Amino acid sequence: MRFREGRLTVDDLLGDKVFWYGMLPFIAPSFASLVFIDSEIALGNLAIKIALGVFGIPMSIGFLLLNSRCLPRDHTIMFKAARVVTALFMAGTLSFVSMGYVVLWNAMTGSDNAVVVSGPVVSMKNEGARWAGREYLVKIQHGERAVEMSITPREYATLKPGDTYGRTMKQGGLGYYYSWGQAFWKN
Repeated sequence: MRFREGRLTVDDLLGDKVFWYGMLPFIAPSFASLVFIDSEIALGNLAIKIALGVFGIPMSIGFLLLNSRCLPRDHTIMFKAARVVTALFMAGTLSFVSMGYVVLWNAMTGSDNAVVVSGPVVSMKNEGARWAGREYLVKIQHGERAVEMSITPREYATLKPGDTYGRTMKQGGLGYYYSWGQAFWKN
């Protein structure tokens, strides 16, 4: 009712109800997918692009619409610009967080047949992953393409370029390899 009348307040947009009833149910499955499905790194990069494209545009329109119906309505250009920037920031953040849906889609539409993804190690690197500690990555040549995946620090310490590395995974519906269970870098 207040939306139709243009009487939404900032508390309506940023309050508890929006988080608990709107954002949390949307974010939770995506987050769980990112934690409990271990996939190759290329899928993560694709997931970011798809999530920002598929979810970003509708969310941007939704947040811009909500902010346009929020009080006070007659303010300076700077105040209106801040509303637009806030709406686009919120939409971008939620879109980025929704990349777990792409990972889930890959796993749900894929085959249940196990595949041994193995080949010679092409390159290795370890990176700081801020809140997750260090991430140890290995790129192997599997068939006709390079597959980059996270591995444990123990495995990383025993490998060098040219060695053969392999792991049992499944092929997803989008063509990327994955395995169910907590990802190696999250252990």
